[in-house]
Amino acid sequence: MKWLGLLLLLAACNTGLHRVDYTDTCNVDSDCVAVFMGDPCNGCSCTNDAISTSSKAKYDADARAYASFCSPFRPQCLADCVAARAVCQAGRCALSTSP
Repeated sequence: MKWLGLLLLLAACNTGLHRVDYTDTCNVDSDCVAVFMGDPCNGCSCTNDAISTSSKAKYDADARAYASFCSPFRPQCLADCVAARAVCQAGRCALSTSP
């Protein structure tokens, strides 16, 4: 079953988590949550984007599914992640590094 999921992911040419797959609309900052977008197998999964809290369950399920195919020998992350928080800007979730 695990291989079937991998084949489906590869067939879709979707090798990671992408913002377009999740809702990012908001009214207030609390409607947003900070997440990692990209290839979860690359070693670093620093927060680099924000989505609507209404998409968080789908995001979490997708992140677990992708991570289940990562090698246990994936690269170690040597980067320091920048502290960021999710905010609502002009009706869209975004990241802010300001305090």
